[in-house]
Amino acid sequence: MADETRLHQARILVVDDDPTSVALLGTQLRVAGYTVVTAGSGQEALVAVAAAPPDVILLDVRMPGLDGYTVCRRLKADPATRAIPVALLTALRDTDSKVRGLDAGADDFLSKPVEHEELLARVRSLLRQKHLHDQLTASEALYRAVLEHAADAMSIVVEATVAYANPALLALLGVDDPAQVVGVPVAQFIHPEDWPEVIGGASALQVGRAQPAPQRYRIVRHSGEVRWVEASAVTISYGGQPATLSITRDVTERLRVEAALQASHDELERRVGERTNALRKANAQLAAELATRQQAEAALSESNQRLERALTELQAAQSHVIQQERLTALGEMASGIAHDFNNALSPIVGFSELLLARPDALEDREKVRSYLELINTAGSAAARVVDRLREFYRPRQADEPFDPVALDAVIAQALLLTQPKWKDQVQAKGRTIQVVTECQPTPSIAGDESALRDALINLIINAVDAVLTKDNEADTDERGLAKGHAATDTIAVRTLFDGTAGEVVVEVTDTGIGMPDDVRRRCLEPFFSTKGEHGTGLGLAMVHGIVQRHDGRVEILSTPGQGTTFTLRFPVRSETNKGDKGDNGENGAAAVPVAPLRIVVVDDEPRVRSTTAQLLAIDGHAVSTAASGQEALGLIERQLPDLLITDRAMPVMSGDQLAAALMRRAPGLPIILLTGFGELMASAGEHPPGVACVVGKPVALRTLRLAVARAVAASPGAATRTAAPSARVPPSSTGRGSGC
Repeated sequence: MADETRLHQARILVVDDDPTSVALLGTQLRVAGYTVVTAGSGQEALVAVAAAPPDVILLDVRMPGLDGYTVCRRLKADPATRAIPVALLTALRDTDSKVRGLDAGADDFLSKPVEHEELLARVRSLLRQKHLHDQLTASEALYRAVLEHAADAMSIVVEATVAYANPALLALLGVDDPAQVVGVPVAQFIHPEDWPEVIGGASALQVGRAQPAPQRYRIVRHSGEVRWVEASAVTISYGGQPATLSITRDVTERLRVEAALQASHDELERRVGERTNALRKANAQLAAELATRQQAEAALSESNQRLERALTELQAAQSHVIQQERLTALGEMASGIAHDFNNALSPIVGFSELLLARPDALEDREKVRSYLELINTAGSAAARVVDRLREFYRPRQADEPFDPVALDAVIAQALLLTQPKWKDQVQAKGRTIQVVTECQPTPSIAGDESALRDALINLIINAVDAVLTKDNEADTDERGLAKGHAATDTIAVRTLFDGTAGEVVVEVTDTGIGMPDDVRRRCLEPFFSTKGEHGTGLGLAMVHGIVQRHDGRVEILSTPGQGTTFTLRFPVRSETNKGDKGDNGENGAAAVPVAPLRIVVVDDEPRVRSTTAQLLAIDGHAVSTAASGQEALGLIERQLPDLLITDRAMPVMSGDQLAAALMRRAPGLPIILLTGFGELMASAGEHPPGVACVVGKPVALRTLRLAVARAVAASPGAATRTAAPSARVPPSSTGRGSGC
């Protein structure tokens, strides 16, 4: 009963990158009384197992990064986790997948979707398997401890050959190294005259029965010394083979003492002195043997200490390797972030330098407005870089809104934003890349315009790199052009409508260096790059993730030395964003502000503080600023404002602490938390007490207006402040908040 209770309260680790699947399995197991721990990736699973090994692991096969087979293989390769039962969760039902799982060491398979009763039955079976394994391991450990520390010499003999010898037997035979005994025929240690009797007794021993009486015979020690022993034997199974377990005692001294006592008894009157001397010699010899035994025990203790030190050093080395792997992965991620930030910042720097270098261009208001719109779009893209790092293969949520998107307009924006790359920088090197667009009339698709634009920007920049790499690696003529190549390389962007499949197709073709098949098959994997230290391996993986989130697919045709075509296929679907933009438009300039308010802006960064204040001043608000929480409290004590907007991460007093203090000093004062941690807080469902809204940095005017309206509308006296109905604060590329 105790074992059943312990199994019922077991700890189960569920590993799956699909939150829905994790939630379903976790609920079923918790209802059944199990303790459930979850992990969203293979790496998280390895960390969780290392921190606290579970009793059973339910492991999804198909996950980004480390898949289920790799995680299972690593667990089964580690002696510390090898015994944990692993059941693979897979939607695949083919034999090859199961064979692959068995090769990885899996103990069971569960096919998705998993039936409730089957899940519980398989878990109970794996727990019983784990329990039996633990009992067997404990029994083996106890059995070995008894053998290793027994005072009597013990051996296991298989087919007349020593298969195991404990330390006491090694001492009896006068050897230090088990290799001098194990694997050696047992006849080598028995006196030739006694061997026939010994082998006869062993042959008569019945299976599963002990000898009726101990055998007494002579053994020959390593030094050649002959000793008398008594041995008892019983048949056992060892390694799947019939074997004999022998317990051997050295009776040489006992026999010698018995002989001496008998002689002393016969000549008691005449040889009392001789008997005394004989006893003294025997005692001296026993003392010497005891000293020898103590030395052997000391040597064994020292050997154990050396093993413990070696184990400690091995664990330290493993920790160092794991730390190095983590640092390497962190470096790759940091490199990828820098790469995407540089891509997003290129048009910002390029177009701002054009305005600074040509002051006369400021007179052309249309051109200046066009440049500013491109700079604003690029800035929004930069703000989304970190958010998109977690979206490589994140499936689209059921309630995630999409808007109708015209791909020809997105292509035009992507070409303008990448113009510094494919035109200005290339022409500065004395080369020319001709960019051709062939956009046929196509229906709109439902999607995220910003994400689609980022995907096309990545493909265009990769096409430019492929063309330049081809020219750099080719032989050149006297003009510096690649021999056999056209003076002008080409990048073509095309759109068409595949009516048969009901898909809008976008093609990006270049005449660059191309890819061999092995590179083409792996180029969409995260962190895979052929550009050496100049590549991050994130761009194409991001493109793949964005297309997948739009229910599309990516096709690649490439010929080394001739070029590459990336084809993006999107289903035609009519879907609108339900309320995020409302009637105010994407730019937010038409979002209706509330009536003028007295607002205090708190931020330790002067530029952020000034920018936020100026955005609020556009709507006529009276804005006071503070560089710290203490300074803000001083302003509020002198005059209570209508609204407080504060940063979160500030020295001495954080935004959370400031909100807590104002809950006591000025209850009812609406507070907006404007922070760079907005997206992380939204993902974690974090909402500090006393805060009406959480808005992410950088923030756009429209997002700020909506946050102010929502925060004020939710506070006492809202009717006297608001000039228009409040709206939900949307998570946008320039204001990534968790909402109000």
